[in-house]
Amino acid sequence: MKVLKNRNTAVCVMIICVLAAILIGGWRGTSVEYHKLQKAFSEGEDAPKQYLDTMLVRFDYLIKTADQYGIQTKNEKSLYSQLKNTITAEAVLQLNDMEDKLYTSLKQQALKKEDASYLERDHTMFLSAAASLTHLDYNQKAKEYNSEMKKFPASLFCSIFGFKEALVFAKSAG
Repeated sequence: MKVLKNRNTAVCVMIICVLAAILIGGWRGTSVEYHKLQKAFSEGEDAPKQYLDTMLVRFDYLIKTADQYGIQTKNEKSLYSQLKNTITAEAVLQLNDMEDKLYTSLKQQALKKEDASYLERDHTMFLSAAASLTHLDYNQKAKEYNSEMKKFPASLFCSIFGFKEALVFAKSAG
């Protein structure tokens, strides 16, 4: 029982308790913010995921139309598959570029009237979703999150627990 009355033991116990409180509080705060942003990405009226899904559906229609007219779509199909599994800001920029090139290639074809109509519809819907994606409140929240998560001690918790940087869709993406 003398150990419990020892001043050094008390100081050590206090330091351990303070460190534990900092670690648990930091982890909890970082975790809550991370999961809140992940939810904002995929749920709600203005969730980026819904706009990305629209872009992918429209891109897929363009790929199918291009296939019908003998246009090579190997790279487009590869990007489409990649984005169905993992979304990155770079891949979304690449999607915008590939969609534009595919649309331009299809415009140069002698399309059936119905295909031409669908082509314009799909391209317009793609552009609308891409533009909307860059104007969401989510982007500001993601920028703030990324900024905060680069600071200590949040950066430590992000690296330990694998919390990734949030996707930000810049105006140049649309």
